[in-house]
Amino acid sequence: MKSLYPQFLLINAKRYFKAASVGVVTAVLQFILFNLLRLIWHPAIANAVSIEIAILNNFLLHNAYTFKDKRLFYVDCQAKKYLSKLIKFNLFSLISLTIQTLIVFLGVHLFGYGAVKENIFVITGIVFGSFINYFFYVKQIWN
Repeated sequence: MKSLYPQFLLINAKRYFKAASVGVVTAVLQFILFNLLRLIWHPAIANAVSIEIAILNNFLLHNAYTFKDKRLFYVDCQAKKYLSKLIKFNLFSLISLTIQTLIVFLGVHLFGYGAVKENIFVITGIVFGSFINYFFYVKQIWN
């Protein structure tokens, strides 16, 4: 009997790289928003708002691309399920938002303000948050 394990790894690797590509697009959006908002708000607040907008974008892109074989559709018969998954996605993503915002907040207070420093803090937060997000997306949202 042929093992399905290599096929399982290949499917998960493809999905992970799709998720990573969505993550890159979302990170670019987050950086643009963060750098616009940091001009008028504290970097931690600008980061939190840019993350929330990125989370909504992330859900839509993951649903359409990364997990298209398990796509959630917003139609009358599945509207509750779609909204439930969107809320769950957002709640799990709040873990990442908290980690990222804490890193930016602490970074600014420990190392000071500055566009380069603040963006390094954002990158650090994104890296930590992305691992947590992917785990929850696979296990809880598109399972």
